[in-house]
This record gives sequence, C-alpha cells and structure tokens, in this order.
Amino acid sequence: MYIRRKQWHRAIHRKKNVKEERESTNVAKNKTVAYYRTCFSTEPGRRVLADLLLEAKFFEYTKTPEEQAVENFVKTILTKTGSYNVKNIDGYILNLMGLPMINIE
Repeated sequence: MYIRRKQWHRAIHRKKNVKEERESTNVAKNKTVAYYRTCFSTEPGRRVLADLLLEAKFFEYTKTPEEQAVENFVKTILTKTGSYNVKNIDGYILNLMGLPMINIE
C-alpha cells in the first residue's frame, strides 16, 4: 500500500511539473508573439518584413528544396507575429480582395 501511495504521489507531481512547463512555455510564446508584433508593427519593421518576404520569394513558386526551406522560415516568422493562421482566413481573403488587381501576362 505504501508503494501505491508513493507512485500516486510521483504521478501527481509529474502532472504538476508538466502543467507548469506547459504554462511557462505558453507565457514565453505569448511574450515572443508580443515582441514580434511590436517589431513588425512599426513602419521600419513593416518594410523589413516586406523585404524578407520578397527575398524569400514568398510570392513566387518555390522550385528547389532550399527555396522551400527559406519560405518555411518566413512562414515561421509570420506565425510568430500571431496572425498567420488558418483561423484568420476570412481576414486574409477580405484584405486580398481589397487589393488592386494586377495584370499578369
């Protein structure tokens, strides 16, 4: 019976540790998102982000695994801004349809 109590006690502490780790990770992620949003919400930050997107060929088809890796890195940056998510698809579509049309030859 003593062994079962000890096992139960360990299991409870393990659950607490996992929960605390998860909470601290979420807090860190939220701070990171806030830092990214602060950085890229300024005029210079938006220009840098636009340059990163262009340099990574974000708006072009990727042809090589290297280009795909760079594009994925940019997607990671966008994800860390807290807005690049399928949950925001309606906002993306609304913004895209508000952009002027470009003639593609």
